Amino acid sequence: VRVPIWGRPALAGAVIGSIGLWFPQVLGVGYQGTVEILELSYPTLFLCGVLLAKVVAMGLALGSGFCGGVFGPALLLGAGVGSLLAVAVQALGWDLPGGAMAMAGMAAAAAAMLGAPISTTVIAFELTHNYAAMVPVMAAVAAASLLMSMTKHPSFFRWQLAQRSVDIDHGRNQTLWRVSSIDSAVSPLVPWAQECSPGQHEDCLTHAWVAYSQGDGAIHCFSRGEDETVPTQAIEHDTSVYGALHALELSQALALLVTDGGRPSGVLRRDRLWREAARLVGDARVRETGVN
Repeated sequence: VRVPIWGRPALAGAVIGSIGLWFPQVLGVGYQGTVEILELSYPTLFLCGVLLAKVVAMGLALGSGFCGGVFGPALLLGAGVGSLLAVAVQALGWDLPGGAMAMAGMAAAAAAMLGAPISTTVIAFELTHNYAAMVPVMAAVAAASLLMSMTKHPSFFRWQLAQRSVDIDHGRNQTLWRVSSIDSAVSPLVPWAQECSPGQHEDCLTHAWVAYSQGDGAIHCFSRGEDETVPTQAIEHDTSVYGALHALELSQALALLVTDGGRPSGVLRRDRLWREAARLVGDARVRETGVN
């Protein structure tokens, strides 16, 4: 069923409210429900219902455009899964404290979200002041961090940033330049002659850039116009601003020839490229702060 975008929050809110009539623990951030799980306040079947209801409610809220995140719900889900794991192990005859396992599950979920194992362990202790639970908490945090380190992104929040083409390892400016095009900084080429025969090569060099050579020996030339800077290296037109800056740094050139599939399409001068890079950073700051 297709629902207009303006109607999605209302529909999702109605469904979440209905779920909340049966499982009020899923409403809001979920901290109260997390505390009650840590205190082993729920029967096993009811806890399963709470976890399922929380997953459904969180998916509806995020999918319909509600404001909010996943950190609070992750704590509740982690604590619930840890508590259920303790119940399963106890059914096998092993004496495993349910509260400590719930806390370990909560800490593991937080570690996977934040990518900060030491801080997560300290936070878990500050919340409970339970020294006895520290060993399973540290083991769970270490396991969660190890598993996340085997993936492309060390935390869920880093994965979210990657979906927006943001890599905090490179810094904000470099990340912005990596996803920005050089198009607005490229100057078009003005044809000086469609083709120059090999015998006209010297004359072509005097008045133009020798920019493109076909297999038959014909040379395509383009007028220098007012710019006497001769490009010594070529880049493709879909190169990012960061890629162009890197190419200029390696070649120490004052300009780059821009090509489209190997055929010349423009020239990119160093000064125009740096102005474009500065403009991108300035525009980003205006969007973030509202101050020009």
